[in-house]
Amino acid sequence: MQYGICLQSFVPVRYSQSEKSEMISQLLFGETYTIIEQGLNWIKIRCSYDNYTGWIDLINSHGISEESFISINQSQQNTLDGRMVQLTLENKTCMTIVAGSDLPFYHPDRNGFEIDNIAFRFNEKPETGPEIASVESVMKTAKAFFNVPYLWGGRSLFGIDCSGLTQVVFKINHIKIPRDASQQVLSGKPVDRFEDARQGDLVFFRNDKGKISHVGILMTQNQILHASGYVRMDQLDAKGIFNTEKQQYTHQIDCIRRLI
Repeated sequence: MQYGICLQSFVPVRYSQSEKSEMISQLLFGETYTIIEQGLNWIKIRCSYDNYTGWIDLINSHGISEESFISINQSQQNTLDGRMVQLTLENKTCMTIVAGSDLPFYHPDRNGFEIDNIAFRFNEKPETGPEIASVESVMKTAKAFFNVPYLWGGRSLFGIDCSGLTQVVFKINHIKIPRDASQQVLSGKPVDRFEDARQGDLVFFRNDKGKISHVGILMTQNQILHASGYVRMDQLDAKGIFNTEKQQYTHQIDCIRRLI
């Protein structure tokens, strides 16, 4: 069994072994994975954070030892909050990493970290997620994603989908939920009545076939933050999301779950 880590801003995770294949998710910087199948120029991986599986291009992979893999996943993880920061690499070039990225072995005194003897240094002190999650911290994190464009399979500030948004917002706040909305709906505790919903709750929506197809974060009693075209705020009532631009309901509410 082999192990790897994402050492790029993010890496596309695809449904099959082709650049033309659907992107189903992304690895963010610092996230580790297990290699479960080896192709010619592709590897099938399982993301350590959410157990999501898919294919990444071999050129985007970076192998690590089993010892490093275990050490990273057993250590207290620092997760980048804020929007974007720059890292300086050993060769003095820079790269930008985004909110939701992991910072394995981060040392505040050195303002950086090392992974398998590769040194990374921040150009400025990074902002990381709160030690203890709160409704207020979730609201703060969620607002940082305003106007990010929608991207199927996306989990970053360069493009994100509805469940990628909710997953990363809660990841920054040290609350782990699965990758897809249909999986996230099993997280937390149910809120039985719309009138009892509060800030930070996840609201789920169903399609015409009755299946969970969308999710957003309740920001106020009648407003929801969600990724639909871009990350936006829309009106919400017991029926669903009302888009004021289109003057129509766009999503039918299914249930509400409380994680915090």
